[in-house]
Amino acid sequence: MNKIDFSDLTKKRQDWVRLNKENSFDEGIKKLLTDLYPDNAHFIYELLQNAEDKEATEVKFKLVEDELRFTHNGEKFNREHIDAITSIGNGTSVKDINKIGKFGVGFKAVFAYTSTPKIYSEDCDFEISDLVVPAVIESIIPNSSETLMVFPFNNPNKSKDKAYEEIYKGLKEIKDNTLLFLTHIKKISYSVDDEVYYIERKEKDDIFLEISNSKNNIITKWLRFKKYLPRKDKLYVSVAFEVDIDKNTNKDYIKPINGQVSIFFPAEKEKSNLRFHIHAPFSSTVARDSIKDLAENKKLRDLVSVLLLDVLKYMKSKKLLDYDFLACMPNNEDNLSEFYLPIQEEIVEYFNIEKFLITDTNIHRSASECFLFDNDSSKDLMKPILKKFIKYNANKE
Repeated sequence: MNKIDFSDLTKKRQDWVRLNKENSFDEGIKKLLTDLYPDNAHFIYELLQNAEDKEATEVKFKLVEDELRFTHNGEKFNREHIDAITSIGNGTSVKDINKIGKFGVGFKAVFAYTSTPKIYSEDCDFEISDLVVPAVIESIIPNSSETLMVFPFNNPNKSKDKAYEEIYKGLKEIKDNTLLFLTHIKKISYSVDDEVYYIERKEKDDIFLEISNSKNNIITKWLRFKKYLPRKDKLYVSVAFEVDIDKNTNKDYIKPINGQVSIFFPAEKEKSNLRFHIHAPFSSTVARDSIKDLAENKKLRDLVSVLLLDVLKYMKSKKLLDYDFLACMPNNEDNLSEFYLPIQEEIVEYFNIEKFLITDTNIHRSASECFLFDNDSSKDLMKPILKKFIKYNANKE
């Protein structure tokens, strides 16, 4: 097997480091790059992003006392990847609009925990020092079909115990919807000492999927809809509705949830107050925990609204456009943030124009054709929901 030769790259990176040290820039640059995330364990998602961009279907974390190991079965490293992962602000994902790595700072976040990450990937096995310098090391996984990354806890500014504690917490907090809007990764496994857990997505068809979480032994069911961006074959906006089982009737129904906003992965500080999850390749903060108030993001939000019209038509065709689903639609009591209010306004407009409301005679009508009466006691519980779409008339006979 011919190993990749990157000795010229090593020399070039060493020269850069030498010049930075001569000018006393090295510590400042290191601090700038490793302190960008308010929660340093967020680098877990940078590793997941790297694996997703390399079209891995399964990833594994293994946390032990003095290091973290991360394995994926995606594309192997090549010369361009080595150059990218040891560069600053010039990764391969930045050049490819279809790769999600362009939305974050990326691999440099690992240096909050380690000074010498190691990568083993078939034709190249190397260690990175001084943030950017790759050097050949001996393989520990000969002929493996997977890529292994090893992060020894040797950052002098963070103790091994602290590193272990933070990463343990980060792994435990990986939620089911981490897998909801990814294309390639279907299974995330993580082991902490002798404990092994996994989260796995199984797609029943293009819309219906299930996510299993071994930690709580729960399977959640979802209807996930996608709409691709114009002239993009991989980037898309998406919405997901949780499906639950009515214990009285033993039938599935759409369940209102505390909806989260994802930029492929959940953006923890971004609040929509919607009753379903949404995803878009929003322009985000460096930590990917909230989105920016930009014109391009508003276009993506509006594309989510367009997708919701397709969702409503689908739900109607499947006879799922019922009161349970209506409870997931936004209303004034949800107090949507200003950025997401246009989604509510568009949905109300769809109901006014399209025949999406089912009447007492089981015929679908547009909201503009309907009235809600005070003496209709059978709908008392539904009035707060129905009133957001249809005219309310207490006197009309």
